[in-house]
Amino acid sequence: MRIRGPLSGPLGFLTATHAVNDFYVGAFPALLPYFAAERGYDYTAVGGVLLAGTLLSCVVQPAFGVLSDRYRLWWMVPGGMALAGLGVGLAGVFDSYLLVCVSVALSGVGVSAYHPEAAKTARAVARESTGGMSVFSVGGNVGLALGPFVVAGVISLTGMRGTILLAAPAVVMAVVYVAARPRRRPAAETPVRPAAGGSSPGAGGGRARADAGTDDWRSFRILVAVIVARAIGSVGTGSFIALYLVAEFDRSASEGSLALGVFSGFGVLGTLFGGWLADRIGRVAALRTAYVVAPVAMAGVILLPSYPLGLAAAALVGFAWYMPFAVQLVLGQDYLPSRQGTASGVTLGFSITAAGLFTPILGSVADARGLDVALWIGAAALLAALGLALSLPGTRMKRPDDDNAIKTMNSAQ
Repeated sequence: MRIRGPLSGPLGFLTATHAVNDFYVGAFPALLPYFAAERGYDYTAVGGVLLAGTLLSCVVQPAFGVLSDRYRLWWMVPGGMALAGLGVGLAGVFDSYLLVCVSVALSGVGVSAYHPEAAKTARAVARESTGGMSVFSVGGNVGLALGPFVVAGVISLTGMRGTILLAAPAVVMAVVYVAARPRRRPAAETPVRPAAGGSSPGAGGGRARADAGTDDWRSFRILVAVIVARAIGSVGTGSFIALYLVAEFDRSASEGSLALGVFSGFGVLGTLFGGWLADRIGRVAALRTAYVVAPVAMAGVILLPSYPLGLAAAALVGFAWYMPFAVQLVLGQDYLPSRQGTASGVTLGFSITAAGLFTPILGSVADARGLDVALWIGAAALLAALGLALSLPGTRMKRPDDDNAIKTMNSAQ
């Protein structure tokens, strides 16, 4: 069987699961205003729910990555997805504040359990292509964007207790995944125990990646620093840019929403372009390109003299900020070839954690000194990411032959 196009076959199916899983990342914060309005939660209580849904998720995601490298945990993809959906679905059913917090915390854990194993499988079925991984990443972006709209529609029709309906996509997709799961585990998902020389071939079902190579922890640590700097530079970027353009040029709230939509929409294009570019000029070169463009575009938002020009700069910021997303994920797996689950969990988890930690800090700066100062800090953080990226070594992109690649994709489905 020949695979025709990035959204056909196993990669398309995994992209769909990613959209369903990350739908709950967008759905969960969309519930918070309803808790405040219908349950009478004050800002402190809402903040507690938000903390329950994000903190534990960020902490456990790297741990799930480590576990996925040591054991055969294919079930983390459907199991994590189902838990993410059930947690959000039950959150509106419970009256108890404690049970609401537990529900959203379990949803966050489910989201985190899904990612490391799914990212490893996606790399296998994408045939080592960064472009293929960018398609998988965009699935998450689409799900994230749909979350608030679906939540608003469901609650407007059914009330808070109707949130249980939100669990349906995850449960259905999890059942389909289990029914379609492979009898043989793809090579990239097999637990790896590297030998002294860096590779660890085995035999039979427990065969490890014979070409795994040596883990480069120094480069991986630099990459994590790049990811943290990017996260700092991205904290509230879309929202801050929208608020800045509204305040600076005396525009309406709807025009601010337009800016946020432009930022997010061009972000999807940037994710796809980043993967495409990495497959042509190399992953590290594509990463550096993004971090050259992003701070310049951020400066454009602040310095350009009109709303239309600022909106164009906001589009470029979104495009450049999302460009490295899939590239960084694949680079992390390149640097830790025998621990791809660990690499996936850390690169994804650190991005969320750093953003969460710095959100209140930059928000305080914006309150005290102005939104332009907060945006300049973001631009400086992106410049720091560029400086760190300049010290990253390149990686060799493997190109499996078509027959082996198709066998891998079919077995992963």
